Amino acid sequence: MLRRVKAAGITLSMKRLMSELDNMRQVVNIYPKKRRQKIERKQVVLSRTSELQNKLIDVLGLKEDQNRLLG
Repeated sequence: MLRRVKAAGITLSMKRLMSELDNMRQVVNIYPKKRRQKIERKQVVLSRTSELQNKLIDVLGLKEDQNRLLG
């Protein structure tokens, strides 16, 4: 993970990288099915992120993982 971040031109220590990732929060709201609805509705809410955290999300492909988990 650290190699991927450094290859993208972001200079961070492992401790700082882990701290930035640890400070991000994601909540999945699951709403019950309404009449004639086949599946329940899900809404993903990500905490407010810094510019650095947004770069880390892109570099590490975390948005793709999120979509795979909810699919």
